[in-house]
Amino acid sequence: MIRVLVAEDEPPIQRRTKRLIEHIDPDFSVVATAGDGEEALEKMSKQHIDVLFTDIRMPVMDGMQLMKKMQTLHPDCAIVVVSGYRDFEYVSSAVRAQAVDYLLKPVTEEMLEKLLFTLKETYKTNKQEQLQQSVASRINHMIPYCAPDNLQAVQVGVCLFCAGSMPNIMEFDSDRQNMNIWGNVSLTELAKSLCGDHLFFVQEYIGDSASERILVYQQKNMVGSEWIRELYQNVLEQSDLLINCVNLSDAVAVSNIGTICRKLNHFLTNMTMIGKSLYKSVSLEVLNAPGNKTNESISDSEKAMQFADIIISKNPFNVQAFHTELFMRFDREGWTQRRILSFFMCVITFLEARSQNPGNVFQCRKWFRQAVSEASSLGELEEIVKSLNTFDDMINDGNETIQNVEKYLRDHYIEHITGQVLSKEFGYVPSYISYLFRKAYGQSPVEYLTKLRLDKAKELMHKHPSLLVRDIAEQVGYKNQFHFSRVFKRVEGIWPSDFKN
Repeated sequence: MIRVLVAEDEPPIQRRTKRLIEHIDPDFSVVATAGDGEEALEKMSKQHIDVLFTDIRMPVMDGMQLMKKMQTLHPDCAIVVVSGYRDFEYVSSAVRAQAVDYLLKPVTEEMLEKLLFTLKETYKTNKQEQLQQSVASRINHMIPYCAPDNLQAVQVGVCLFCAGSMPNIMEFDSDRQNMNIWGNVSLTELAKSLCGDHLFFVQEYIGDSASERILVYQQKNMVGSEWIRELYQNVLEQSDLLINCVNLSDAVAVSNIGTICRKLNHFLTNMTMIGKSLYKSVSLEVLNAPGNKTNESISDSEKAMQFADIIISKNPFNVQAFHTELFMRFDREGWTQRRILSFFMCVITFLEARSQNPGNVFQCRKWFRQAVSEASSLGELEEIVKSLNTFDDMINDGNETIQNVEKYLRDHYIEHITGQVLSKEFGYVPSYISYLFRKAYGQSPVEYLTKLRLDKAKELMHKHPSLLVRDIAEQVGYKNQFHFSRVFKRVEGIWPSDFKN
């Protein structure tokens, strides 16, 4: 509903204007009237007004004074002047106040119908832009966008998509090809094609990692969101990767978007399974419920200790047999990605306690975090795990290779480099390359590449301060300006635009 205030000192004209507006378009509601500019401002201070219809000549405070104050106090309110005078001074004042139109009395139904149509289209556009900025600020954990208070209470739907398994550590996400799908699939356009005019608002945003997308929408009937499952199926058909999605079945206020997105991420992380796509629709009640504790952790701990003992024994036959049994169990019992990760972290803890060189074992933690995060199937993860009992022998042979990896990153930092690219180039699985690289340089290839790119970006900003952030991002290997800005803020602590200034 578009809220209107009519400021007019002649009651008959005031009543006629109100009646005409609401008769021509029921989407407009005259929620207040005023006999002068001062009364109009007082009423606008107590309630939100979208459009002001004002006369020029009024007692106490005339329309010219009212419009001048409106520019400071209510800059987002559209102004329409209704006057019986053609004076150039009046028209000029209306133009300076950025009035939408200047109507001469008596106002006809035809004149008003055209104007209301224009006002409604402008209102829709402005509201969508404000809503988009407000949601973006909540999702990106920025200073909240100063949208009108009534906008923060708008009810919207939210769902989270992730291409591939949920990343366990954000830094590893850039090492994957999962985000490629989002360069070819637009959730916004798919949603519009499925729902058409039933959607008032729909927009997708990058989540906490480049592989995640958050779809925020507002529809005529916020109760049903069955079309989200159809949207998910469309995305799944267009992707060679796993697609995981959790949809919130209840509508939430814009002001709560940030919190809800974090909870959806946590929920999906706990549900995701390696090698399997997942769709879940969850209510707000379930999302807010505390997690249920089980006895799984005790059983998993015992199994982890058994695995650590077998690895230390270095009996190839026993290790192979245990690998097979373990991964069959993962598949049979439907272990989630997070549970598998916890299991291997427990194995490494036991190995640390029994190893003569616990420092080397400790280095395996991030290697395994990455392995579990990147694995596209249980079979692929099993191949990685098989190297656990032999990786000490391989480290000495990997020094020259890792030096070549470092040189490759320096020579090709502008290109799209993923763990798969490095794996194809140097013949090791991505997680093992990352492990060796971290051991040699104290950071993963992703961290090294990120620092290299940001150093180049800062150098460009110093040498060419007039360059746009978009151009700088492209020149250091980022195709997405917003992703570059978020990485820059996370690493450097300020936005690129602030660094330039």
